Amino acid sequence: MNSLRFATMVAVLALSACGVEKLPEQLPIGEQPVTPVTPNPMVPEETDELPPLPDTAPELFAANYRRQENVEAVDFDELVANPSKYVNRTIETRGIVRASCQVRGCWMEVRSVRDAKSSSMTVRFVNYRFFVPLDSRSADVRFQGTVKVETITANQVAEYEAEGYVFGTKNADGSVTQVGFTANGVEMWRKK
Repeated sequence: MNSLRFATMVAVLALSACGVEKLPEQLPIGEQPVTPVTPNPMVPEETDELPPLPDTAPELFAANYRRQENVEAVDFDELVANPSKYVNRTIETRGIVRASCQVRGCWMEVRSVRDAKSSSMTVRFVNYRFFVPLDSRSADVRFQGTVKVETITANQVAEYEAEGYVFGTKNADGSVTQVGFTANGVEMWRKK
């Protein structure tokens, strides 16, 4: 019995020595501790700068192509917003492959590297002398070539749709007016 009293007395003394603290959620709002927010490294910060290209060497898709260093580099978002400024000029731009031809790899639909929901542009290859892999989706690409604003006929629209392409707004006759790009060569960094 004495040991029970002794244990009870020790427990009471221990609890009284600890004191009673309020939990943070029980404190008045002005007295609650502030926890600093740490950025999530998996979520990229919004910035106007392009993310760097991967450190690995790109795959090159072209016929007798060598990347020209003196070609004007144009931001993809600027190109899609103002395509008429760049019509029939040789330029270089960069984007992410949203889709590609699932029959031969004879075209790719490219979007901005900054915004997955951005407008896209169809990229074809000069004289169909080369193709891209069928599994190009989500690859980072840099390419040089010529811009044009074009009208795709209703028959061509049907052919592209059969290959997996999805068009936005169509004209009344089933044709589509869009920004097109004919690439001389494509540098590609596929996701592993």
